[in-house]
Amino acid sequence: MPITLRHSWALAVGWLAAASLSVGSITAHAEDGPQVQPPNTCNHLVPSAWGRQTYSAGPGQRMQCIRKWSAIGGPGRWPDADVALSDSEKQQGFVVTGGGCEQVAPLCNYQMIVSKPLRDDGWHCGVGDIPGDSAADQKRVQAFLVACRITTVPKELGAPVEFGTPQSGELVTLARNGIAFRKRIRHDVRLCNSGPMAMHVFWNVSDHDAAPNPFPESRQIISAGECLQLKTPASVMLENQGGQSGRAFGAYQWFPQDSFERDGEVLPVTATYPKPPPPPANPEPKTFSCAPLSAADQAKNADYAKFCEIKLPKLDNYRICFGKGFVVRSDGGSDWAQSLIATIVDRKLLGVTRNPNDQANPKWNPALEETCRDMFNIKQFHVMVGPAKPGDVWDASKVLAIKASVHTIP
Repeated sequence: MPITLRHSWALAVGWLAAASLSVGSITAHAEDGPQVQPPNTCNHLVPSAWGRQTYSAGPGQRMQCIRKWSAIGGPGRWPDADVALSDSEKQQGFVVTGGGCEQVAPLCNYQMIVSKPLRDDGWHCGVGDIPGDSAADQKRVQAFLVACRITTVPKELGAPVEFGTPQSGELVTLARNGIAFRKRIRHDVRLCNSGPMAMHVFWNVSDHDAAPNPFPESRQIISAGECLQLKTPASVMLENQGGQSGRAFGAYQWFPQDSFERDGEVLPVTATYPKPPPPPANPEPKTFSCAPLSAADQAKNADYAKFCEIKLPKLDNYRICFGKGFVVRSDGGSDWAQSLIATIVDRKLLGVTRNPNDQANPKWNPALEETCRDMFNIKQFHVMVGPAKPGDVWDASKVLAIKASVHTIP
């Protein structure tokens, strides 16, 4: 489908130029960038300024346009103003397709004498003096440009998957590389928060007691209605913002490596990631029995008394999900304290006591109702059940099995 971008400009007051484009069957979407408002302009016919707009140009293509405003030139008799693309915007493929000038209130009785492209990456405006003007030195002007780029729509690796943060505000694993926290997952991922509260996303989390990561741990708050795009993270974990009680919900989706241009970019849900269709149902959960730790492991483990092995056929990538009431107990109950049930991918941890000063270590991550986690390059997965010794409320000997659905992912 041919897409043509061309300059269009004129000498006039107010809106002097705009992007002129010819695209077969273009559909405009809601803005997907922060709104940038112009000054108090004199021309009230100017449409509301937008910061970024996305257009669909058929399967696999889209066009993104941005508008940039200059600083206000003046006051003076002959003020001018320039606006240009940044090096980063040019590297992202944006090309100037048009521009224009605006008079700036309160004076609105002077004339533009120049409105033209600035080199090949910007727009220039100049104001003329009117003889006999009593406020000749009070003129002000502002330039704007429109720039567009053609991009491809990333190909998805499977349907969107719904997720929720735990009611208690615990940090939960969404995905990790089972080989080591220092190994990247060879996919990009987009997470979208549909609300009702903000969530805190952590990625490239280290395993705390290993050598430092070759890339730093990163974190970002995404509010309801926002998406976060990550490039080949090593792990992805999330919690309610500030660890507050309640649940936030959303969806995530994997894409091939290098689908996204920037790591950690936050975008609104409405334009770049419409609400996904209902995800396919997870496979029927299977029941996995639990057994006491061996005497040797129990002697070195002061936290847990039993383990439940989720049997995996081979080294692969798996999505493991826990539904509501996934704990099978001898007394008929189906819940368990989140601090006493954890998941691990390394069998050696059966015989390890957790550092009491490092309870957030992601090598142990709580198994939570109505959550899934995507585990890459794993061949074993266990659920640990505590306490090591029966307490007043919790007795691990009552836990007979856990229920989980397991299926492979790309």
